Amino acid sequence: MVSYGQNQIGGVAYAQYDSFRLENGKIVEHWDNKEVMPKVEDLTNRGKF
Repeated sequence: MVSYGQNQIGGVAYAQYDSFRLENGKIVEHWDNKEVMPKVEDLTNRGKF
Protein backbone atom coordinates (compact mmCIF):
# COMPACT_ATOMS: atom_id res chain seq x y z
CA MET A 1 0.00 0.00 0.00
CA VAL A 2 1.26 3.51 -0.77
CA SER A 3 0.17 6.78 0.78
CA TYR A 4 1.12 10.20 -0.59
CA GLY A 5 0.54 13.51 1.13
CA GLN A 6 1.65 17.09 1.40
CA ASN A 7 1.95 18.96 4.67
CA GLN A 8 3.52 22.04 6.18
CA ILE A 9 5.85 22.10 9.16
CA GLY A 10 6.93 25.49 10.42
CA GLY A 11 5.73 27.13 7.20
CA VAL A 12 7.80 24.78 5.01
CA ALA A 13 5.88 22.63 2.50
CA TYR A 14 6.78 18.93 2.31
CA ALA A 15 5.81 16.05 0.04
CA GLN A 16 5.70 12.69 1.79
CA TYR A 17 5.39 9.07 0.63
CA ASP A 18 4.72 6.12 2.91
CA SER A 19 4.90 2.55 1.60
CA PHE A 20 3.67 -0.42 3.57
CA ARG A 21 4.05 -4.15 3.08
CA LEU A 22 1.09 -6.07 4.40
CA GLU A 23 0.96 -9.69 5.41
CA ASN A 24 -2.22 -11.38 6.61
CA GLY A 25 -3.89 -7.96 6.87
CA LYS A 26 -1.19 -6.50 9.12
CA ILE A 27 1.62 -4.04 8.45
CA VAL A 28 4.92 -5.91 8.57
CA GLU A 29 7.20 -3.29 6.95
CA HIS A 30 7.07 0.49 6.49
CA TRP A 31 9.22 2.86 4.41
CA ASP A 32 8.84 6.61 4.15
CA ASN A 33 10.34 9.59 2.42
CA LYS A 34 9.81 13.29 3.07
CA GLU A 35 11.21 16.09 0.90
CA VAL A 36 10.88 19.85 0.88
CA MET A 37 8.63 21.03 -1.95
CA PRO A 38 10.26 23.47 -4.37
CA LYS A 39 8.69 26.87 -5.03
CA VAL A 40 5.68 26.69 -7.35
CA GLU A 41 7.51 28.62 -10.07
CA ASP A 42 10.30 26.00 -9.99
CA LEU A 43 7.98 23.00 -10.47
CA THR A 44 7.98 21.12 -13.78
CA ASN A 45 4.69 19.68 -15.09
CA ARG A 46 2.83 21.28 -12.15
CA GLY A 47 4.03 18.82 -9.53
CA LYS A 48 6.94 17.49 -7.54
CA PHE A 49 6.50 13.89 -8.68
